[in-house]
Amino acid sequence: GKEALDCFYHMQCMNVQPNAITYTCCLKACGSVKDISKGRELHALILQQELLGKNAIICNALIEMYARCGCLEKAREIFNKIAIPDIVCWNAMIACYVRQHQGERALEMFDKMQNEHLHPDEATFTSILSACADMEVLPKGMLIHRYAANYGFDSNIGILHALIHMYGNCGKLDEAQALFDHIKAKE
Repeated sequence: GKEALDCFYHMQCMNVQPNAITYTCCLKACGSVKDISKGRELHALILQQELLGKNAIICNALIEMYARCGCLEKAREIFNKIAIPDIVCWNAMIACYVRQHQGERALEMFDKMQNEHLHPDEATFTSILSACADMEVLPKGMLIHRYAANYGFDSNIGILHALIHMYGNCGKLDEAQALFDHIKAKE
């Protein structure tokens, strides 16, 4: 991450104009090294160039960067400014809450996403099942399991791993074992 930010600095010294991909990579670098001051500086440059409203990838990178630096409220502020957030934006925000052990807020985002008539994908289910596992909320986890199955994700390996984790944390070892055996049978 530090090397990427050094490259960005050298680009600026050489008057090379950064584009959306440059900013996205640099924001990821800021998040990985938890350099919030450089992240805020990049955010200001993005606003100056009016790139924020034009590029969902930059919005997601900003959300991730702020969340990884421990600024969840700022991440949520960025999310709230997106006119029509896509599934990737929702997933980024849900994952941010899960990583910061704020499962209740992740579940709230999941419910709001459904109210917006967006269909969860593998990343959504994996994150939200992790939240259920961390909070040990078996009824909600079981509901999400059924929901994932209804969307055809019942044989997705990433989701199966998240389900094993959720059932195991919630003390339902028989269900976790059955899912594990299902994975082994597919090999």
